[in-house]
Amino acid sequence: MRVLALPARATLIACAVGLGVALAATPALAVGEEITDVRIMGNQRTEESTVRSVAGVSIGDTLETGTLDLVRERLNTTGLFSDVNVWWEQYKTGVRVNIAVKDKFPWAPVPTGSWAANNRAFGLLFVHGNLFGRGKQLLLGGRIATVDSGAALGYRDPSFFGSWIYWQLQGNVQRQDIPEYYPNDRKAESGAYRSTLLVSYASELTLGVAWWRRVRTQVAWRLEQSNFDRSYEPQVDGKPDTVASTQSARTASISKPRITAMAPTPAGTACCIKRPRWPTIRTASPKRNAPTATNALYSPRL
Repeated sequence: MRVLALPARATLIACAVGLGVALAATPALAVGEEITDVRIMGNQRTEESTVRSVAGVSIGDTLETGTLDLVRERLNTTGLFSDVNVWWEQYKTGVRVNIAVKDKFPWAPVPTGSWAANNRAFGLLFVHGNLFGRGKQLLLGGRIATVDSGAALGYRDPSFFGSWIYWQLQGNVQRQDIPEYYPNDRKAESGAYRSTLLVSYASELTLGVAWWRRVRTQVAWRLEQSNFDRSYEPQVDGKPDTVASTQSARTASISKPRITAMAPTPAGTACCIKRPRWPTIRTASPKRNAPTATNALYSPRL
């Protein structure tokens, strides 16, 4: 029994050692081999060409030690996928790299709001993170507020033709109602004595290079124009706008003709001017509706 037990135990140990050596040697055998195929699986919203471009591996490359980890990190960095799995298998004369991804939901509406003492705002943003299935990003939104209302539009390409270069273009329009207070009224207890309306337009172009995951270099050009609309006195306790009332009064005075009653001024005739008359006395007119000037005694000066 003992004689038979020793060979059986030795055989079991040899099998275990051989299996361990085989498992340990498998990754080593894959490193340095040629990638003969790249297979993409699980993508439903993202184009296969986009996944291949981001992964950065293609047929003919050599499988290195950190190739799979690098592909996995690149795909996770984009933010397009909720799950990424990368592995290899033997295929023909080399190895095949399998990439399985699970897409995230690409768009979402985002409501915004704020409440302050002199500013109340409500807005809505629409964000799309995988436009056209190619990883492009779009932002569209607007907001209505007491002080500053506006709208914004933005487009971003995180990988220009699959390279490390990225660019983005954004524009916005804003309407500001800026209140002005007296210098001595530090707590703004008296309220604003005047408000100014400004309308501004802006656009910005950004161009950059993503050297590594957290290291980027970018340059931006921005054009902005602000236009003065008008200034007015805000309503206080339901009273009408002072500036608006004044402007309306000026417009009414220009458009409507003025009518004024003037009493006639006594004057002599041409004959009287050439040859003065002697003083005469006349009685008042018996008509009650006659003008006041004709009710007086008429006596031109000599």
